[in-house]
Amino acid sequence: MIHTMKVIFPLSHDEVYELNARGINPLKINDYLHSSYPSTTFSIYQAANSRWFLSMVIDVVELLGLSEFYDLMYGTVESHIRGMLMSIFNHARHYEYHRLKRIDYKHDVVVESEVERSLLLHLYRKMTKSFKYQKLKSGTQQEDSFKVYSTTVYHSSGSVLTKLYDKTAERNDKGLPIKTYEQDVLRYEVSLTDKHIDYRANAHVCTEPVEASIKDYFKEDMKYRYFTDYLLPIYLKGDFYKIEKAEELINVSTFNPNMKSKLKHFLVQVSRGNLDTPLKKQEIKNMKTFNARIERLYSLNINPLSIPKNYKDAPMYLRNPLQDLYDDVQSIRDCHKKGQKLPF
Repeated sequence: MIHTMKVIFPLSHDEVYELNARGINPLKINDYLHSSYPSTTFSIYQAANSRWFLSMVIDVVELLGLSEFYDLMYGTVESHIRGMLMSIFNHARHYEYHRLKRIDYKHDVVVESEVERSLLLHLYRKMTKSFKYQKLKSGTQQEDSFKVYSTTVYHSSGSVLTKLYDKTAERNDKGLPIKTYEQDVLRYEVSLTDKHIDYRANAHVCTEPVEASIKDYFKEDMKYRYFTDYLLPIYLKGDFYKIEKAEELINVSTFNPNMKSKLKHFLVQVSRGNLDTPLKKQEIKNMKTFNARIERLYSLNINPLSIPKNYKDAPMYLRNPLQDLYDDVQSIRDCHKKGQKLPF
């Protein structure tokens, strides 16, 4: 679902003048409105071309007061935004000319054990270092004016950001109360910046153009498309095991002895470095062979990232927290093939 989004609305010079005439400083519009609309941060600014814009950064979850919602709620979101515009300008015509500048899709998974949440973050730091021009980063770097905490792992290309973080730890870091739906949550996000949204809106360069509108990006299909294209290829399938347990599963599989040996060696190589290590050390010569190893592990429901032997209090086995998302994506694919509506 959508977590936050940034939307801008073009203003005329007369409208900015009228706000001043009503005693509202346009540059302090947030002071005037935020107490009435705590889900939204407002700003009015003048761009380099001297045009004026109203910007809204909206926490859609807080706006709706719902931790789970689907694209059928678009009408309610539009109504809320039109209401905000009415309170500023006494009309809502600006909505027809809005432009989406950023949107964050989220997928929350409750992992009650703090040890398991920390373990998953540790494992995910061993993911591939790059995918679709996205580079793996973690720690406290600054990214697009969003602070990244030590409990964050993310890949960034500058226009698309794929991120995982411990929501409970993030709220504690900020000194903010933890909401009920944030307790013990690992949050996976795919964030689209204005650069990406503008590219998708340009029919001259994009083969599948999409208007930079809330309605187009609110669709459930869009969220799952971005998860499928950007998140799931990085956060791989399969449950997590300590190597000795994974080796047991490989030993009782139907693979021949030579392949069993190769799969076990592959897991050891990854455990000593990261997912890129077998290629870097030239244990595997090409991506075709690398992908074949991954697929064979998938067939046994084994994630290539193994739980470290010496990780304190770590279990022998940990279910993949994204399994439900993988199942949803498969359901969507099946529905599309059959020409049916989405199952949610």
